[in-house]
Amino acid sequence: MSDELIKRLQPFMRKSGVYKAFFGAIAPEFASRDELLADIRAQMDVSTATWGLVFYEYEYGINTDPSKPLSDRRAAVMAKMRATGKFTAAMAHAIVSAFTDRVKRVSFTGRIRIQFDGLVNLNLIEVAAALDDYKPAHIDVEWDLGNKSPLVITEKITAHQRRYHKVHEFRVGMKLLKYQSEVVL
Repeated sequence: MSDELIKRLQPFMRKSGVYKAFFGAIAPEFASRDELLADIRAQMDVSTATWGLVFYEYEYGINTDPSKPLSDRRAAVMAKMRATGKFTAAMAHAIVSAFTDRVKRVSFTGRIRIQFDGLVNLNLIEVAAALDDYKPAHIDVEWDLGNKSPLVITEKITAHQRRYHKVHEFRVGMKLLKYQSEVVL
């Protein structure tokens, strides 16, 4: 860095020991300034942001979870950025593409059909949540993971069926709940 500064001097000043010592002393300061500016420039783009990602999440109303990987947090912000206007197949494609580049095709004919070309490490729960934020509630989503992708379910789902007494059946001292059954999926 000090060589770059010395080259900017007049030719007769370049040989001076005073200037060489001065520029040698301030060169580390310029280097750290350049590193800080590069870091700030990186925060201006969601795809390279690290500590600045919190501001994007705040702006788009996303709950900040520092335990999530940066790639997942960036994808959630980019999905929010892309989802504006009327919901279309192109918007669904843009939202899902924020999470992965393996989207083969998105069609929208009464339901959203998303076809992937072999998935690797995609959190479908987060993708589905991002789509649910923007799609109309009455439209279903159909996932086609491709022939090569195994679907691994990591969470169990419990469905409860509760039957309550009707008003004309209800008597003093009775419990409101008639019976309850539980099924683990």
